[in-house]
Amino acid sequence: MGTARHRNRHRKKASARELAVSVLSAVDSRSAFSDPLISSYAARTQLSQQDRRLLTQLAKGTLRWRGRIDWVLSTVLDTELASLPTWIRNVLRVGAFQILFMDRIPVSAATDESVKLARQRGHPGTAGLVNAVLRKLAAVKDSIEYPSPEEDPVKSVAILYSHPEWIVRRWLYRFGLERTIRLCEANNSVEHFSVRPNSLKTTSEDLLNRLLGAGTRAERGRLNPEMLRVEGELAPATDDAFQAGLYTPQDEAESVVCGLLDASGAATFLDFCAAPGGKATQIAEATNDERAVWCLELHPARARQIEEAAGRLGLRSLRVVVGDGRSAPFRRRFQRILVDAPCSGLGVLGKRADARWRKKEESIALLSRLQRELLESASKLLEEEGVMVYSVCSFEPEETHDVVSLFLQEHPEFEVRKPEPIADGSLVDDSGAVLILPDLYGTDGVFAVSMRKAG
Repeated sequence: MGTARHRNRHRKKASARELAVSVLSAVDSRSAFSDPLISSYAARTQLSQQDRRLLTQLAKGTLRWRGRIDWVLSTVLDTELASLPTWIRNVLRVGAFQILFMDRIPVSAATDESVKLARQRGHPGTAGLVNAVLRKLAAVKDSIEYPSPEEDPVKSVAILYSHPEWIVRRWLYRFGLERTIRLCEANNSVEHFSVRPNSLKTTSEDLLNRLLGAGTRAERGRLNPEMLRVEGELAPATDDAFQAGLYTPQDEAESVVCGLLDASGAATFLDFCAAPGGKATQIAEATNDERAVWCLELHPARARQIEEAAGRLGLRSLRVVVGDGRSAPFRRRFQRILVDAPCSGLGVLGKRADARWRKKEESIALLSRLQRELLESASKLLEEEGVMVYSVCSFEPEETHDVVSLFLQEHPEFEVRKPEPIADGSLVDDSGAVLILPDLYGTDGVFAVSMRKAG
């Protein structure tokens, strides 16, 4: 027993590369989500800021570019990549990502470190395989011939820009080749994120100065000037300003949605699918925490996230209820309802590196049915002359215009409200809906429409 403890105490600390392979292997073998794993591993192993950045870059970069990486590896492997053990498969992927996309890391270092990782959980044969494959890749990487977009646009875009073929096929049909490439490029761009200052505790200017003073690169939002766009490393969980409730991480496009509610003219609010609470807390801050904001959430654990967010931000107006929106447990009605519905999430592929590989096309039809059910249920809780906003982080027709069109056909008492002017008026389409695609401002893809119920 003592010997085991002695060995554990002196075990070599895991490197960023080893942790990246662990993350990728968990994503592969048990469909784990990469973001919480990266945060957990970084905290548990007490990585330095530099190694944490490397872990994030390796894990998320490899996931983001997995489509191209796997295709390239298939050209230099004598066996099927899928036939290799999970650990070895992901050692190859991380090594290939460094060789193909990280100029500052020498090929020799990427190869040697990958061979060491292969030895940890493989055998001399698999370590030799990793060595041979990565050296071959390094030798041919500048002369690889990718499929031509003229001959096979779906395959070409899917490989070159690392997206599943079914997504590429849908976008090519609707947007054409050039726009589809821009959408894929936006999803593959270097990550940034936005934060919403808590107007009850600070101002955009004060928070911007605080972030800049701490060495964080930040600027005013482009769609919503009250938001701050942050570049580089900012870990909210370890940031004093976050812990003090001075801001909430929120995508800039998502922040536009609540503005469609016309909050100033109402006293009661219901966020129908509220977790993790970004929009509910935004409503509470916009109304100076003086009006009741009811939050409905199906899952108890996620409902607790809303309560935790409210506590951190110092909000008292939120009322959290656990329940299913399809049979909402309310006897009262509300003047404003937000239905931010569960969706395919194809508008947030840029932030969620593993999402594009876990999504299935057949789920869109199932989600569309759920969205219609939620919208129908929520409409029964809206007061006359009330406003209901429907939104999703998707721009697929089945989840956006189709859902709203069918609802309006069945409910002539509702009509679309043209939104108040926003920073870019072209984002409001002919139907009165707000449609923001990721390639325009580097934000999430978001659809939202505001409807008023006749008296």
